[in-house]
Amino acid sequence: MQAAPHIVPRMTALRTTTLIIADVLAVHAVRAIEFALGAVPGVHAVDATRERTIVTHDPHVSDAMLAEAVALAGCTVASITRTRTLPVV
Repeated sequence: MQAAPHIVPRMTALRTTTLIIADVLAVHAVRAIEFALGAVPGVHAVDATRERTIVTHDPHVSDAMLAEAVALAGCTVASITRTRTLPVV
């Protein structure tokens, strides 16, 4: 009997980016930001409030991609801070 081939899982180091977004005046703006950022390919999670938005995403997602999505929601990114999270197996 032959053993099954050993499969090595690919590790992906997700990134977390915190966005400070101007012009978030109401809850509907928060929902629009969540929807727009969630549609960006490679974004895994979005946690938005009126004060800040935290996005968990693949490394290939750029600041420009996130800022463009926020602009489509009718808001402007005031600042972006990136951090690296632990790899996911």
